[in-house]
Amino acid sequence: NNSVDGKPILYLEGATGEVISNVDAGQVILVSCGNIAVENINTYVGIELLKTSKSRVVNNHISAMPWMRWASQNGYICLTEITGIYLESSSDNEITGNEIKNDTSQTPGNTGTWQIGEGIGISLQEGYGPPWKHSSSNLISNNAISDTKQGITLSESSNDNILRDNSLTRTGLFIYDSYHNTVSNNSVDGKPILYLEGATGEVISNVDAGQVILVSCGNIAVENINTYVGIELLKTSKSRVVNNHISAMPWMRWASQNGYICLTEITGIYLESSSDNVISGNELVCTFE
Repeated sequence: NNSVDGKPILYLEGATGEVISNVDAGQVILVSCGNIAVENINTYVGIELLKTSKSRVVNNHISAMPWMRWASQNGYICLTEITGIYLESSSDNEITGNEIKNDTSQTPGNTGTWQIGEGIGISLQEGYGPPWKHSSSNLISNNAISDTKQGITLSESSNDNILRDNSLTRTGLFIYDSYHNTVSNNSVDGKPILYLEGATGEVISNVDAGQVILVSCGNIAVENINTYVGIELLKTSKSRVVNNHISAMPWMRWASQNGYICLTEITGIYLESSSDNVISGNELVCTFE
């Protein structure tokens, strides 16, 4: 009987074969579950899977409003960490057709109010120590994610996942210590995410890209490209990132008498566990509108 903004928190633990469908929920949490369907729901905080497998999170709408307000003569800050869809130690799940966004249309009506988008669209993580297992072999496809700090995040040994046909707007894909993932036909602001893993000797040149990600690569040239979120090298060596233009827009806007900020996690050029690379002649510009 717990609630978020007057809507119920739907919590299942140890359940199998259940369906959560066509309801408004403050939040959905699945713990140690299997073969659960979460579909066609509207929720605010998001959907969490912890040690849950063979489940479907499909066609849901997550409209987050993390906010910071200045009210009359008294000031206060309320900053909510909105995850969207969060998987920890969960495998063999399908995350498809969901819409996740920071809903700035719901800005409170007081003059001088600020919206701060601190959310993460879809996050897959490993748990902290035994007996946690990484989040692997999940399908993440056809999701629309906008105005979140991180669009899709794979971290802490989230391996062997499939990411395809996801559309990211004013946000990006972030990969930390995760390998053997299949990433295809994803975009940032309508431009392709160029993802290479285990490649050698390739050249990415003279293209517009939403983002470039190199994982376990060697002797790659990334040169003369325009990109929004940036360029990431993970366990990549002897490569060249040269003469690229990265124009980041962490989307700051003042609207009528109310102001809001949606901050996007802009990387620029990010190297993790990468050596003997050349990073030269790049232009990194943070623009506002």
